[in-house]
Amino acid sequence: MIVIDDFIKDKELLKDLNDNRDKFFEDTYFSEGYHHDVNWWKGWWMDEAKNKQESLIEYIIKDNNLFRDNNIIKKIKGFEYWTHIHSKDSSVVVGDRTIDVSRHLGWHTNKDEVLHYNENKFKHPMFSIIFWPFEQEVEGGYLEMSSIRQMDKEIEIHNINCSCCEQEEIDFEVQRLKPKYNRLVVQDTSYWHRVTNVKKGTRWTFVVDVWEEEVLRKI
Repeated sequence: MIVIDDFIKDKELLKDLNDNRDKFFEDTYFSEGYHHDVNWWKGWWMDEAKNKQESLIEYIIKDNNLFRDNNIIKKIKGFEYWTHIHSKDSSVVVGDRTIDVSRHLGWHTNKDEVLHYNENKFKHPMFSIIFWPFEQEVEGGYLEMSSIRQMDKEIEIHNINCSCCEQEEIDFEVQRLKPKYNRLVVQDTSYWHRVTNVKKGTRWTFVVDVWEEEVLRKI
């Protein structure tokens, strides 16, 4: 796991993102319920960025030279991206809509969902990017990363509703990371991970899966 605090140095960019937070989330949420629209972008070398999310991906990876090894960039075939909202409240106002949200996200891995749905096989992205580019004061809502890969072991999931997901016994090592404004995380999401209960405030998150092959998302 790579953690970079104060990632965006451009104060005007940070201000623009915060001033347009609702629009940023409206663009990716597609329903009144707690669902997020997963989007696909082939990358700046194929298609010009068409929204703030894609411009942000280009800024993170290309403009900041996030990966100095150019061979990594050459392997990329596209990006899946989406947003998450977790809150102490059961619903959050985004623009002119009220969206039902969750307090947590149980143990899972990031994978090719269509392949898993159709063939019950697991294929994971090269890596994932988790970013908190919006001002937020959150208690709880930790990102927890286990030491177990899905290909190695299917972990037994206790307390699926996560009402006490910081008190249950866990028989494996866990890294815990606080959601923090302008903090960027790069991680291997083939490892089991989750988001714990948000006890106060709202957690606004932008997520990008980076793939070395094109992933079809229609089921």
